[in-house]
Amino acid sequence: MNFPKFVWISVLGLIWFCLGCGSYKLDFDNPGQGPDPKQTSKPAGDTVELRMLHMSPGTSPVVVMRNRNSLFSTIRYGESSGYRAIPSGDHWFEVHDSLNEQRVLARVAKTLHLFPRYTALLVPRGTSFLWMLLQDSPGDNALGPNEVLVRFANAVPDSIRLDLKLATSAGAPLFSNVGALGASSYTTLPAATHSFVLSPTQMQGVLLAMEPVRLEPGGQYTITLYGTMSRKDEHRLKVRVFQDNVRTEGKTFVDL
Repeated sequence: MNFPKFVWISVLGLIWFCLGCGSYKLDFDNPGQGPDPKQTSKPAGDTVELRMLHMSPGTSPVVVMRNRNSLFSTIRYGESSGYRAIPSGDHWFEVHDSLNEQRVLARVAKTLHLFPRYTALLVPRGTSFLWMLLQDSPGDNALGPNEVLVRFANAVPDSIRLDLKLATSAGAPLFSNVGALGASSYTTLPAATHSFVLSPTQMQGVLLAMEPVRLEPGGQYTITLYGTMSRKDEHRLKVRVFQDNVRTEGKTFVDL
């Protein structure tokens, strides 16, 4: 496994905490019994695909229940469940600690029907956990024969606002001002080998420089930052690139 190269700079000013920054919202749901599972889904045949990324440092592997039935089992920290087809409609999700399934980490009621594919990230907030939902549709981005789609997800709960840019570019960043637990929309890039860097928004210097990664034509990728900003924490910052449109169930990733 390749670990990222860290180039730490002195950051002056306040750390900005941002819930739901970028193009997506976090779902906040209070614990409860949830809806009747018999009334929560549309008829089979109208389906969507969902996967979960476990981005909560210091947390055991998790299992995910949908409408009180098993959906995903044993998702380890930093890994993906892979996509699973589920009926389009209303759902009640519960995330359990796999080592103690009586411990419920998160409960979310969510309607999934507008887009064909979704990614949910399990992320920490203080002593609790949140469900960060992204839709994996390319939207209005029409890919050429030698292009890829890329987006940036900041799953770090104590992160400052960050810009992601190409290491070879002195121009505007690809994604700007992405705060803690925030994500960008997709943008297009040429299919090639790229090196990326992360910098604090509106500040000089590089926070993190990444190893080169090959992005294949027609690919759709989520560049995911996870871990914590604290140097004292054992879960140091890492970058993992997940592929979003592959037939290998959405588990494919590369460490930068």
